[in-house]
Amino acid sequence: PAEQSHAERTLARVLELFGDQIGAVRALNRALDSARSDSGQFTASVLETSRMALTHGDLNSARVAVREAKLGGLMPEDEVYIGTWLRILERQKHDVGDGTVEDVLGNLDEISMWPARLRAWTLGQIEAKALSDSAATPAQRTEALFYRARQSRIDGNSSESSQLLEQVVKSPSVELVELTIARDLLRAAAAQPAPKLPTDVALP
Repeated sequence: PAEQSHAERTLARVLELFGDQIGAVRALNRALDSARSDSGQFTASVLETSRMALTHGDLNSARVAVREAKLGGLMPEDEVYIGTWLRILERQKHDVGDGTVEDVLGNLDEISMWPARLRAWTLGQIEAKALSDSAATPAQRTEALFYRARQSRIDGNSSESSQLLEQVVKSPSVELVELTIARDLLRAAAAQPAPKLPTDVALP
């Protein structure tokens, strides 16, 4: 099951980059189903589901990821990120929310300083500038740039948002999920067409 889950996530990313969003979501759903007995694979699958949802503005999938996280018992730090990504989507789409974000973030205890600050920003307790000011490491500063970019997008300043995303993708913190999202968002904004799957290739 762990190998199956990893393979399905890889397939989902391939399908996503080829523009087959429906197929990618199906693959991620299979990844989640395969990973339920493996906490590491399950966490990776939930995070990838949430990441893809934010990239493509899929509010329903973002909520599914948060609910899966609650059922599967993710680490509190991981719950902060998926809750944050859902709240960003809600704000972008002017959705009042259904309480899912508050449910996942409302009772988190014993989280470290940076996730705690990100949680506070997500819940509207601090501004984006305060989040940036509290970033203490290169990775945290890159994340702060990303969330400032998303805040600019929510505020209707697409130009500033793109400029901040350009700074994000130049970061040396290449392991961050936010870099992948920023890169994909910039590609979409530039209207770069996705390559097409060969017609003789049939994928699940």
